[in-house]
Amino acid sequence: METLFNEPSCLETNPFFIYLTREQKQLYGKLSKSQYTICIPSCNSLRGMKFNKEMILLHTLQKSPYYKGEYALLQNDEQSVIIENQFLNLSRGWQKSKVLKIISTQVFFNDDFNPYDILIIEKPFIWFLNEKKGFRKQVLGKKEQEFVRSVQKRKQEITKFFPKNLIYSQVENFWRKIGKKKIRSQAVKQFFSSLKKFKNSYYLVKRYESHLEKKLTVFYDEQVKLLIRQDLILRTFSPKSHYYEKLVNSLKILILGKLEYWGKIKDFYQYEDQFCAQQIQLLKKITPDILEIPEKLVLDYSQVIENLQLISNYHTAFEKILIIDKSIILLNEIIENNFLNSVSITTDDLIPIFSYIIIKSKIPNLFSTSVYLNHFHLCNMITSKYSFEITLLNSIVNNLLYSQKLLNIYHNFKHNHCELLNNKEKSNVKKINLNKNVDNDINLEIDVKKNNIFLQEKKLHQKHSLQIVEII
Repeated sequence: METLFNEPSCLETNPFFIYLTREQKQLYGKLSKSQYTICIPSCNSLRGMKFNKEMILLHTLQKSPYYKGEYALLQNDEQSVIIENQFLNLSRGWQKSKVLKIISTQVFFNDDFNPYDILIIEKPFIWFLNEKKGFRKQVLGKKEQEFVRSVQKRKQEITKFFPKNLIYSQVENFWRKIGKKKIRSQAVKQFFSSLKKFKNSYYLVKRYESHLEKKLTVFYDEQVKLLIRQDLILRTFSPKSHYYEKLVNSLKILILGKLEYWGKIKDFYQYEDQFCAQQIQLLKKITPDILEIPEKLVLDYSQVIENLQLISNYHTAFEKILIIDKSIILLNEIIENNFLNSVSITTDDLIPIFSYIIIKSKIPNLFSTSVYLNHFHLCNMITSKYSFEITLLNSIVNNLLYSQKLLNIYHNFKHNHCELLNNKEKSNVKKINLNKNVDNDINLEIDVKKNNIFLQEKKLHQKHSLQIVEII
Protein backbone atom coordinates (compact mmCIF):
# COMPACT_ATOMS: atom_id res chain seq x y z
CA MET A 1 0.00 0.00 0.00
CA GLU A 2 2.98 2.32 0.40
CA THR A 3 3.31 3.04 -3.30
CA LEU A 4 -0.40 3.77 -3.49
CA PHE A 5 -0.13 6.83 -1.24
CA ASN A 6 3.26 8.12 -2.31
CA GLU A 7 2.57 8.47 -6.00
CA PRO A 8 4.11 11.61 -7.54
CA SER A 9 0.69 12.53 -8.94
CA CYS A 10 -1.11 12.29 -5.58
CA LEU A 11 -2.20 15.82 -4.66
CA GLU A 12 -3.78 15.12 -1.28
CA THR A 13 -0.44 14.16 0.29
CA ASN A 14 1.52 16.91 -1.48
CA PRO A 15 2.70 19.47 1.14
CA PHE A 16 2.63 22.36 -1.34
CA PHE A 17 -0.96 21.60 -2.34
CA ILE A 18 -1.95 21.19 1.32
CA TYR A 19 -0.44 24.59 2.16
CA LEU A 20 -2.19 26.20 -0.81
CA THR A 21 -5.66 24.80 -0.04
CA ARG A 22 -5.53 25.04 3.78
CA GLU A 23 -3.26 27.94 4.69
CA GLN A 24 -3.88 30.17 1.65
CA LYS A 25 -7.58 29.51 0.99
CA GLN A 26 -8.35 33.11 0.03
CA LEU A 27 -5.47 33.30 -2.44
CA TYR A 28 -6.37 29.88 -3.84
CA GLY A 29 -9.95 31.06 -4.36
CA LYS A 30 -8.79 34.12 -6.32
CA LEU A 31 -6.42 32.10 -8.52
CA SER A 32 -9.05 29.46 -9.31
CA LYS A 33 -11.68 32.12 -10.03
CA SER A 34 -9.32 33.69 -12.58
CA GLN A 35 -8.77 30.21 -14.09
CA TYR A 36 -4.99 30.46 -13.83
CA THR A 37 -2.86 27.34 -14.32
CA ILE A 38 -1.22 26.29 -11.04
CA CYS A 39 1.98 24.21 -11.00
CA ILE A 40 2.48 21.85 -8.05
CA PRO A 41 6.02 20.42 -7.65
CA SER A 42 6.22 16.69 -6.85
CA CYS A 43 6.50 15.55 -3.23
CA ASN A 44 10.08 14.31 -3.53
CA SER A 45 11.33 17.70 -4.75
CA LEU A 46 9.81 19.57 -1.77
CA ARG A 47 11.48 17.81 1.14
CA GLY A 48 12.32 20.21 3.97
CA MET A 49 11.05 23.27 2.13
CA LYS A 50 8.91 26.03 3.63
CA PHE A 51 6.22 27.73 1.57
CA ASN A 52 4.84 31.25 1.40
CA LYS A 53 2.63 33.42 -0.79
CA GLU A 54 5.50 34.37 -3.11
CA MET A 55 6.22 30.75 -3.91
CA ILE A 56 2.57 30.15 -4.83
CA LEU A 57 2.56 33.14 -7.18
CA LEU A 58 5.86 31.94 -8.66
CA HIS A 59 4.18 28.66 -9.64
CA THR A 60 1.04 30.29 -11.07
CA LEU A 61 0.85 30.73 -14.85
CA GLN A 62 -1.25 32.98 -17.05
CA LYS A 63 -1.71 32.46 -20.79
CA SER A 64 0.40 34.57 -23.10
CA PRO A 65 -1.67 36.77 -25.46
CA TYR A 66 1.01 36.42 -28.16
CA TYR A 67 1.97 32.77 -28.56
CA LYS A 68 -0.06 29.58 -28.31
CA GLY A 69 1.21 27.26 -25.59
CA GLU A 70 3.27 29.99 -23.90
CA TYR A 71 2.52 31.03 -20.31
CA ALA A 72 3.94 33.90 -18.28
CA LEU A 73 4.61 33.69 -14.54
CA LEU A 74 2.03 35.64 -12.57
CA GLN A 75 4.76 36.93 -10.25
CA ASN A 76 7.03 38.10 -13.09
CA ASP A 77 5.66 38.38 -16.62
CA GLU A 78 9.21 38.68 -18.00
CA GLN A 79 9.66 35.00 -17.31
CA SER A 80 7.70 32.50 -19.38
CA VAL A 81 7.33 28.78 -20.00
CA ILE A 82 6.12 26.76 -22.99
CA ILE A 83 3.89 23.72 -22.46
CA GLU A 84 4.20 21.08 -25.15
CA ASN A 85 3.73 17.28 -25.20
CA GLN A 86 3.66 16.82 -21.42
CA PHE A 87 6.81 18.88 -20.98
CA LEU A 88 7.33 22.36 -19.56
CA ASN A 89 10.14 24.32 -21.23
CA LEU A 90 11.63 27.23 -19.23
CA SER A 91 12.11 29.52 -22.21
CA ARG A 92 12.47 33.26 -21.45
CA GLY A 93 13.96 35.07 -18.44
CA TRP A 94 15.49 32.08 -16.63
CA GLN A 95 19.03 31.60 -15.36
CA LYS A 96 19.42 28.55 -17.59
CA SER A 97 17.23 26.73 -20.04
CA LYS A 98 15.58 23.63 -18.60
CA VAL A 99 12.85 21.19 -19.61
CA LEU A 100 10.66 19.85 -16.79
CA LYS A 101 8.43 16.83 -17.09
CA ILE A 102 4.71 17.27 -16.39
CA ILE A 103 3.85 14.21 -14.29
CA SER A 104 0.09 14.69 -14.64
CA THR A 105 -2.52 17.28 -15.55
CA GLN A 106 -5.71 17.51 -13.51
CA VAL A 107 -8.75 19.64 -14.19
CA PHE A 108 -10.56 21.29 -11.28
CA PHE A 109 -13.65 23.49 -11.17
CA ASN A 110 -14.03 26.78 -9.30
CA ASP A 111 -17.15 27.96 -7.47
CA ASP A 112 -18.60 29.16 -10.78
CA PHE A 113 -18.03 25.68 -12.27
CA ASN A 114 -15.40 27.02 -14.66
CA PRO A 115 -12.39 24.72 -15.25
CA TYR A 116 -8.78 25.45 -14.40
CA ASP A 117 -5.69 23.23 -14.69
CA ILE A 118 -3.32 21.99 -12.03
CA LEU A 119 0.00 20.65 -13.35
CA ILE A 120 2.12 18.35 -11.21
CA ILE A 121 5.73 18.99 -12.25
CA GLU A 122 8.92 17.15 -11.33
CA LYS A 123 10.78 20.12 -9.74
CA PRO A 124 9.94 23.58 -8.31
CA PHE A 125 10.78 26.70 -10.32
CA ILE A 126 12.93 28.19 -7.54
CA TRP A 127 15.74 25.78 -8.46
CA PHE A 128 16.19 27.70 -11.72
CA LEU A 129 15.80 31.31 -10.51
CA ASN A 130 18.64 33.83 -10.50
CA GLU A 131 17.95 34.37 -6.78
CA LYS A 132 16.46 31.91 -4.30
CA LYS A 133 15.85 34.23 -1.37
CA GLY A 134 12.91 33.84 0.98
CA PHE A 135 12.48 30.08 0.75
CA ARG A 136 13.85 28.58 3.93
CA LYS A 137 13.89 24.87 4.60
CA GLN A 138 11.60 23.44 7.24
CA VAL A 139 9.87 20.09 7.81
CA LEU A 140 6.11 19.75 7.35
CA GLY A 141 4.13 21.01 10.36
CA LYS A 142 2.29 18.70 12.78
CA LYS A 143 -1.15 19.71 11.52
CA GLU A 144 -0.18 18.99 7.92
CA GLN A 145 1.35 15.65 8.90
CA GLU A 146 -1.83 14.66 10.76
CA PHE A 147 -3.92 15.65 7.77
CA VAL A 148 -1.78 13.53 5.41
CA ARG A 149 -2.09 10.53 7.74
CA SER A 150 -5.88 10.92 7.96
CA VAL A 151 -6.17 11.02 4.15
CA GLN A 152 -4.05 7.88 3.83
CA LYS A 153 -6.10 6.06 6.46
CA ARG A 154 -9.42 6.93 4.83
CA LYS A 155 -8.06 5.93 1.43
CA GLN A 156 -7.01 2.55 2.85
CA GLU A 157 -10.54 2.03 4.16
CA ILE A 158 -11.96 2.64 0.68
CA THR A 159 -9.57 0.20 -1.02
CA LYS A 160 -10.55 -2.55 1.44
CA PHE A 161 -14.12 -2.55 0.14
CA PHE A 162 -13.44 -2.35 -3.60
CA PRO A 163 -15.76 -4.82 -5.40
CA LYS A 164 -13.94 -7.83 -6.86
CA ASN A 165 -16.35 -8.01 -9.80
CA LEU A 166 -18.49 -5.42 -11.57
CA ILE A 167 -21.75 -6.92 -10.29
CA TYR A 168 -24.47 -4.58 -9.07
CA SER A 169 -24.93 -6.31 -5.70
CA GLN A 170 -21.19 -5.99 -4.95
CA VAL A 171 -21.05 -2.40 -6.20
CA GLU A 172 -24.07 -1.38 -4.11
CA ASN A 173 -22.56 -3.08 -1.06
CA PHE A 174 -19.28 -1.23 -1.69
CA TRP A 175 -20.92 2.20 -1.61
CA ARG A 176 -23.09 1.25 1.36
CA LYS A 177 -20.00 0.25 3.36
CA ILE A 178 -18.32 3.51 2.47
CA GLY A 179 -21.36 5.31 3.90
CA LYS A 180 -21.26 3.28 7.11
CA LYS A 181 -17.59 4.07 7.56
CA LYS A 182 -18.48 7.77 7.31
CA ILE A 183 -16.15 8.28 4.36
CA ARG A 184 -18.96 9.60 2.18
CA SER A 185 -18.37 13.27 1.51
CA GLN A 186 -20.63 16.14 0.54
CA ALA A 187 -19.64 15.58 -3.10
CA VAL A 188 -20.85 11.96 -2.95
CA LYS A 189 -24.14 13.03 -1.38
CA GLN A 190 -24.57 15.61 -4.13
CA PHE A 191 -23.97 12.88 -6.71
CA PHE A 192 -26.79 10.72 -5.34
CA SER A 193 -29.06 13.76 -5.14
CA SER A 194 -28.40 14.51 -8.82
CA LEU A 195 -29.08 10.86 -9.70
CA LYS A 196 -32.45 11.03 -7.95
CA LYS A 197 -33.35 14.23 -9.83
CA PHE A 198 -32.40 12.61 -13.15
CA LYS A 199 -34.60 9.60 -12.40
CA ASN A 200 -37.57 11.86 -11.63
CA SER A 201 -36.99 14.17 -14.62
CA TYR A 202 -36.57 11.74 -17.53
CA TYR A 203 -38.87 8.87 -18.38
CA LEU A 204 -38.33 5.82 -20.53
CA VAL A 205 -40.67 5.59 -23.55
CA LYS A 206 -41.03 2.48 -25.69
CA ARG A 207 -39.27 2.72 -29.07
CA TYR A 208 -37.54 5.94 -27.93
CA GLU A 209 -34.88 4.37 -25.70
CA SER A 210 -32.08 6.03 -27.68
CA HIS A 211 -33.25 9.52 -26.58
CA LEU A 212 -32.84 8.61 -22.92
CA GLU A 213 -29.58 6.82 -23.67
CA LYS A 214 -28.05 10.09 -24.95
CA LYS A 215 -29.18 12.04 -21.89
CA LEU A 216 -27.87 9.30 -19.61
CA THR A 217 -24.45 9.42 -21.29
CA VAL A 218 -24.25 13.20 -20.81
CA PHE A 219 -25.35 12.83 -17.17
CA TYR A 220 -22.71 10.22 -16.53
CA ASP A 221 -19.88 12.20 -18.14
CA GLU A 222 -20.71 15.28 -16.08
CA GLN A 223 -21.57 13.80 -12.70
CA VAL A 224 -19.01 11.02 -12.34
CA LYS A 225 -16.07 13.21 -13.34
CA LEU A 226 -17.34 16.04 -11.14
CA LEU A 227 -17.66 13.67 -8.19
CA ILE A 228 -14.14 12.29 -8.50
CA ARG A 229 -12.60 15.75 -8.96
CA GLN A 230 -14.41 17.39 -6.06
CA ASP A 231 -14.28 14.62 -3.47
CA LEU A 232 -11.27 14.94 -1.17
CA ILE A 233 -10.49 11.21 -1.01
CA LEU A 234 -11.66 9.95 -4.41
CA ARG A 235 -9.43 12.35 -6.35
CA THR A 236 -6.33 10.94 -4.63
CA PHE A 237 -6.53 7.90 -6.92
CA SER A 238 -4.27 8.25 -9.93
CA PRO A 239 -6.20 8.15 -13.27
CA LYS A 240 -3.67 5.57 -14.48
CA SER A 241 -4.24 3.16 -11.58
CA HIS A 242 -6.58 0.17 -11.74
CA TYR A 243 -8.26 1.48 -8.58
CA TYR A 244 -9.38 4.58 -10.47
CA GLU A 245 -10.78 2.49 -13.34
CA LYS A 246 -12.65 0.26 -10.89
CA LEU A 247 -14.03 3.31 -9.13
CA VAL A 248 -15.31 4.86 -12.36
CA ASN A 249 -16.86 1.62 -13.66
CA SER A 250 -18.50 0.86 -10.32
CA LEU A 251 -20.25 4.23 -10.51
CA LYS A 252 -21.57 3.34 -13.97
CA ILE A 253 -22.98 0.06 -12.68
CA LEU A 254 -24.48 1.87 -9.69
CA ILE A 255 -26.17 4.49 -11.90
CA LEU A 256 -27.80 1.91 -14.16
CA GLY A 257 -28.90 -0.26 -11.24
CA LYS A 258 -30.44 2.65 -9.34
CA LEU A 259 -32.38 3.87 -12.39
CA GLU A 260 -34.08 0.41 -12.70
CA TYR A 261 -34.63 0.57 -16.47
CA TRP A 262 -34.50 -3.22 -16.85
CA GLY A 263 -37.90 -3.65 -15.19
CA LYS A 264 -39.46 -1.03 -17.46
CA ILE A 265 -37.95 -2.57 -20.60
CA LYS A 266 -39.47 -5.95 -19.65
CA ASP A 267 -42.90 -4.35 -19.20
CA PHE A 268 -42.68 -2.59 -22.58
CA TYR A 269 -41.77 -5.71 -24.55
CA GLN A 270 -43.92 -8.37 -22.90
CA TYR A 271 -45.61 -9.31 -26.19
CA GLU A 272 -42.30 -9.62 -28.05
CA ASP A 273 -40.85 -11.75 -25.24
CA GLN A 274 -43.88 -14.06 -25.33
CA PHE A 275 -43.51 -14.40 -29.08
CA CYS A 276 -39.82 -15.34 -28.70
CA ALA A 277 -40.71 -17.85 -25.97
CA GLN A 278 -43.33 -19.48 -28.23
CA GLN A 279 -40.82 -19.66 -31.04
CA ILE A 280 -38.19 -21.29 -28.82
CA GLN A 281 -40.83 -23.78 -27.65
CA LEU A 282 -41.54 -24.73 -31.28
CA LEU A 283 -37.82 -25.12 -31.89
CA LYS A 284 -37.13 -27.16 -28.74
CA LYS A 285 -36.52 -30.37 -30.76
CA ILE A 286 -34.29 -28.68 -33.28
CA THR A 287 -31.10 -30.55 -34.14
CA PRO A 288 -27.62 -29.18 -34.95
CA ASP A 289 -27.80 -30.36 -38.57
CA ILE A 290 -30.90 -28.25 -39.21
CA LEU A 291 -28.92 -25.20 -38.09
CA GLU A 292 -26.10 -26.35 -40.36
CA ILE A 293 -23.58 -26.71 -37.54
CA PRO A 294 -20.51 -28.57 -38.84
CA GLU A 295 -20.51 -32.17 -37.64
CA LYS A 296 -17.08 -31.82 -36.01
CA LEU A 297 -18.43 -28.95 -33.86
CA VAL A 298 -21.45 -30.87 -32.54
CA LEU A 299 -20.21 -31.21 -28.95
CA ASP A 300 -21.58 -31.17 -25.41
CA TYR A 301 -22.38 -27.50 -24.70
CA SER A 302 -24.36 -28.12 -21.49
CA GLN A 303 -21.88 -26.07 -19.44
CA VAL A 304 -22.36 -23.09 -21.76
CA ILE A 305 -26.15 -23.48 -21.60
CA GLU A 306 -26.10 -23.49 -17.78
CA ASN A 307 -23.95 -20.35 -17.68
CA LEU A 308 -26.14 -18.49 -20.19
CA GLN A 309 -29.25 -19.27 -18.12
CA LEU A 310 -27.78 -17.06 -15.36
CA ILE A 311 -28.32 -13.95 -17.50
CA SER A 312 -31.82 -13.43 -16.10
CA ASN A 313 -30.38 -13.14 -12.55
CA TYR A 314 -28.68 -9.80 -13.29
CA HIS A 315 -30.26 -6.38 -13.74
CA THR A 316 -27.67 -4.17 -15.44
CA ALA A 317 -26.68 -4.38 -19.09
CA PHE A 318 -22.97 -4.72 -18.39
CA GLU A 319 -23.54 -7.71 -16.09
CA LYS A 320 -25.60 -9.40 -18.80
CA ILE A 321 -22.85 -8.73 -21.35
CA LEU A 322 -20.31 -10.34 -19.01
CA ILE A 323 -22.49 -13.49 -18.91
CA ILE A 324 -22.58 -13.63 -22.72
CA ASP A 325 -18.82 -13.05 -22.83
CA LYS A 326 -18.16 -15.87 -20.35
CA SER A 327 -20.46 -18.18 -22.34
CA ILE A 328 -18.46 -17.57 -25.52
CA ILE A 329 -15.20 -18.13 -23.63
CA LEU A 330 -16.54 -21.46 -22.31
CA LEU A 331 -17.66 -22.41 -25.82
CA ASN A 332 -14.18 -21.77 -27.21
CA GLU A 333 -12.60 -23.73 -24.36
CA ILE A 334 -14.82 -26.75 -25.07
CA ILE A 335 -13.83 -26.71 -28.74
CA GLU A 336 -10.13 -26.25 -27.94
CA ASN A 337 -10.16 -29.08 -25.39
CA ASN A 338 -11.76 -31.45 -27.89
CA PHE A 339 -9.43 -30.60 -30.75
CA LEU A 340 -6.28 -29.55 -28.85
CA ASN A 341 -6.26 -26.10 -30.51
CA SER A 342 -6.23 -27.64 -33.99
CA VAL A 343 -9.64 -26.13 -34.83
CA SER A 344 -10.35 -22.40 -34.75
CA ILE A 345 -13.97 -21.27 -34.66
CA THR A 346 -15.08 -18.60 -37.14
CA THR A 347 -17.98 -16.15 -36.92
CA ASP A 348 -19.88 -18.25 -39.47
CA ASP A 349 -19.54 -21.23 -37.13
CA LEU A 350 -20.28 -19.23 -33.99
CA ILE A 351 -23.69 -17.90 -35.07
CA PRO A 352 -25.42 -21.31 -35.57
CA ILE A 353 -23.73 -22.82 -32.49
CA PHE A 354 -24.73 -19.92 -30.25
CA SER A 355 -28.23 -19.93 -31.78
CA TYR A 356 -28.52 -23.58 -30.75
CA ILE A 357 -27.29 -22.74 -27.23
CA ILE A 358 -29.79 -19.86 -26.87
CA ILE A 359 -32.67 -22.10 -27.99
CA LYS A 360 -31.70 -24.80 -25.48
CA SER A 361 -31.16 -22.21 -22.71
CA LYS A 362 -34.79 -20.99 -22.98
CA ILE A 363 -33.81 -17.51 -21.77
CA PRO A 364 -36.83 -15.55 -20.54
CA ASN A 365 -37.24 -11.97 -21.80
CA LEU A 366 -34.93 -12.64 -24.75
CA PHE A 367 -36.19 -9.75 -26.88
CA SER A 368 -36.11 -7.34 -23.90
CA THR A 369 -32.52 -8.37 -23.19
CA SER A 370 -31.53 -7.55 -26.77
CA VAL A 371 -33.14 -4.07 -26.58
CA TYR A 372 -31.66 -3.41 -23.14
CA LEU A 373 -28.11 -4.26 -24.20
CA ASN A 374 -28.41 -2.08 -27.29
CA HIS A 375 -29.29 1.10 -25.42
CA PHE A 376 -28.07 0.86 -21.83
CA HIS A 377 -24.63 -0.76 -21.91
CA LEU A 378 -22.97 2.65 -21.30
CA CYS A 379 -20.86 2.56 -24.44
CA ASN A 380 -17.71 4.12 -22.97
CA MET A 381 -17.35 0.96 -20.89
CA ILE A 382 -17.76 -1.36 -23.86
CA THR A 383 -14.77 -2.70 -25.77
CA SER A 384 -14.91 -3.87 -29.38
CA LYS A 385 -15.19 -7.46 -28.13
CA TYR A 386 -18.31 -6.67 -26.11
CA SER A 387 -19.77 -4.70 -29.03
CA PHE A 388 -19.38 -7.78 -31.22
CA GLU A 389 -21.20 -9.89 -28.63
CA ILE A 390 -24.12 -7.44 -28.53
CA THR A 391 -24.30 -7.58 -32.34
CA LEU A 392 -24.14 -11.38 -32.20
CA LEU A 393 -27.11 -11.56 -29.83
CA ASN A 394 -29.14 -9.15 -31.98
CA SER A 395 -28.51 -11.14 -35.16
CA ILE A 396 -29.46 -14.41 -33.44
CA VAL A 397 -32.71 -12.95 -32.08
CA ASN A 398 -33.59 -11.70 -35.57
CA ASN A 399 -32.70 -15.08 -37.08
CA LEU A 400 -34.90 -16.86 -34.57
CA LEU A 401 -37.82 -14.60 -35.44
CA TYR A 402 -37.23 -15.32 -39.13
CA SER A 403 -37.01 -19.08 -38.45
CA GLN A 404 -40.47 -18.91 -36.92
CA LYS A 405 -41.76 -17.59 -40.24
CA LEU A 406 -40.15 -20.54 -42.03
CA LEU A 407 -41.67 -23.03 -39.61
CA ASN A 408 -45.12 -21.48 -40.06
CA ILE A 409 -44.78 -21.91 -43.82
CA TYR A 410 -43.70 -25.50 -43.31
CA HIS A 411 -46.65 -26.33 -41.01
CA ASN A 412 -49.18 -24.64 -43.34
CA PHE A 413 -47.73 -26.54 -46.24
CA LYS A 414 -47.83 -29.86 -44.39
CA HIS A 415 -51.44 -29.56 -43.29
CA ASN A 416 -53.07 -27.67 -46.20
CA HIS A 417 -51.12 -27.92 -49.42
CA CYS A 418 -49.46 -31.31 -49.59
CA GLU A 419 -50.81 -34.81 -49.54
CA LEU A 420 -48.34 -37.61 -50.11
CA LEU A 421 -49.77 -41.11 -50.40
CA ASN A 422 -47.77 -43.82 -48.81
CA ASN A 423 -47.61 -46.17 -51.80
CA LYS A 424 -44.92 -47.40 -54.11
CA GLU A 425 -45.94 -45.23 -57.01
CA LYS A 426 -45.88 -41.97 -55.07
CA SER A 427 -42.80 -42.88 -53.11
CA ASN A 428 -40.81 -42.73 -56.32
CA VAL A 429 -41.41 -38.99 -56.55
CA LYS A 430 -38.05 -37.35 -56.01
CA LYS A 431 -38.86 -33.63 -55.77
CA ILE A 432 -41.94 -31.41 -55.51
CA ASN A 433 -41.77 -27.62 -56.03
CA LEU A 434 -44.45 -25.56 -54.28
CA ASN A 435 -45.22 -21.86 -54.74
CA LYS A 436 -49.00 -21.86 -54.40
CA ASN A 437 -50.48 -20.15 -51.32
CA VAL A 438 -47.04 -19.64 -49.90
CA ASP A 439 -45.17 -16.43 -49.08
CA ASN A 440 -44.15 -14.80 -52.39
CA ASP A 441 -40.58 -14.34 -51.18
CA ILE A 442 -40.10 -18.03 -50.38
CA ASN A 443 -39.71 -21.08 -52.65
CA LEU A 444 -40.26 -24.52 -51.12
CA GLU A 445 -38.71 -27.66 -52.47
CA ILE A 446 -39.33 -31.12 -51.04
CA ASP A 447 -36.91 -33.95 -51.53
CA VAL A 448 -38.79 -37.06 -50.38
CA LYS A 449 -35.90 -39.39 -51.03
CA LYS A 450 -33.52 -37.36 -48.84
CA ASN A 451 -36.30 -36.67 -46.33
CA ASN A 452 -35.70 -32.91 -46.41
CA ILE A 453 -37.54 -29.68 -47.12
CA PHE A 454 -35.50 -26.85 -48.63
CA LEU A 455 -36.64 -23.25 -48.31
CA GLN A 456 -35.10 -20.81 -50.76
CA GLU A 457 -35.45 -17.07 -50.09
CA LYS A 458 -35.49 -15.20 -53.40
CA LYS A 459 -34.20 -11.81 -52.26
CA LEU A 460 -31.34 -12.94 -50.06
CA HIS A 461 -30.53 -16.11 -52.03
CA GLN A 462 -30.32 -18.05 -48.79
CA LYS A 463 -31.23 -21.73 -48.63
CA HIS A 464 -32.47 -23.35 -45.41
CA SER A 465 -32.95 -27.04 -44.78
CA LEU A 466 -35.66 -28.54 -42.54
CA GLN A 467 -35.80 -32.25 -41.85
CA ILE A 468 -39.16 -34.04 -42.37
CA VAL A 469 -39.96 -35.69 -39.05
CA GLU A 470 -43.33 -37.16 -40.00
CA ILE A 471 -45.63 -37.19 -43.06
CA ILE A 472 -49.36 -37.39 -42.34
